[in-house]
Amino acid sequence: MLIKNYGLFWELEDSNFYQWNTKKSLKGWNRKYKYEDGVGGVDFSNQEGIYVLYDNNFSIIYIGQAGVGRSKLYNRLKQHTEDHLYNRWSKFSWFGLRDIDQRTESEMILKDSIEENNFKLNDVLNHLEAILISSAEPPLNKQSGRFGDAEQFFQIRDEDELGPDKEQMLHEIYAEIVQDEDGEKYKQHEKLISEMITDIYEKVVK
Repeated sequence: MLIKNYGLFWELEDSNFYQWNTKKSLKGWNRKYKYEDGVGGVDFSNQEGIYVLYDNNFSIIYIGQAGVGRSKLYNRLKQHTEDHLYNRWSKFSWFGLRDIDQRTESEMILKDSIEENNFKLNDVLNHLEAILISSAEPPLNKQSGRFGDAEQFFQIRDEDELGPDKEQMLHEIYAEIVQDEDGEKYKQHEKLISEMITDIYEKVVK
């Protein structure tokens, strides 16, 4: 099997590429590798394979590879927050070649190297086709990509470094307002609420 795991349309703003002096982290989860209360999931920072960058409209703007030298997935993506693409992308997909190694019940990491396999031509073609279909979503492809046993992972927001997202903040502020009979809490948060609602609305409209 060529592709071992992959993630589709992860958000740049939910990753910690902009945080200085912080531990590299690019975590994902699925039903098998669960994430609860800040524990679990799998860190794909050192994954090797192919990645795709998108703008706000999900249009592909760049395709690259990770794995040459020290340029693993996290490092390659971080580079694109500092090079000529820094303001051009907001989402990314990745397709990894390294399998998962279980170290402890709470920590899953990638195996040290790519396993050597005698790939069957049919499997290679299916995976290459699946990468293109999943990343580009061509409108006339009725059949989805065939990854076989490859596992899809969903992004974990690095809340330790980034804090809560705007939707979580809005819920927390709303909870305060509901319990505030005099309306003082609303007055304190009125400007912030307005800005977050506008931001969420614009994302939905787009």
